[in-house]
Amino acid sequence: MAKVITDMETWLLDFEERIYRFVVYKKLFTPYEQDKKFMDESQFEDTHFRFAFIEEAVELGHGEWLLGFREIIDGEICNNIDYYKLSDIQLSYFEIDQNMLKEEEDE
Repeated sequence: MAKVITDMETWLLDFEERIYRFVVYKKLFTPYEQDKKFMDESQFEDTHFRFAFIEEAVELGHGEWLLGFREIIDGEICNNIDYYKLSDIQLSYFEIDQNMLKEEEDE
């Protein structure tokens, strides 16, 4: 069943404990990539998902947001926060990721 959310602030507050996957879009391309000699494999800086909580969000205007991510690396929550514009990333949610830290605690 669909959940209707009318604004970014409501979405962030409703799902503040979610673990997200994200990848960063690549902005600089080699001449070979610009000539389209490669397929979509170079669309992202790294093709491996990074896991994180959204810790902070700042509205930049014109529908753009700056999101602060606290990454999870090797089952550990990082101390630093990295910031990305929402338009610079692909953000994904997978139900299976939500137990990532709980499984570590059970061991």
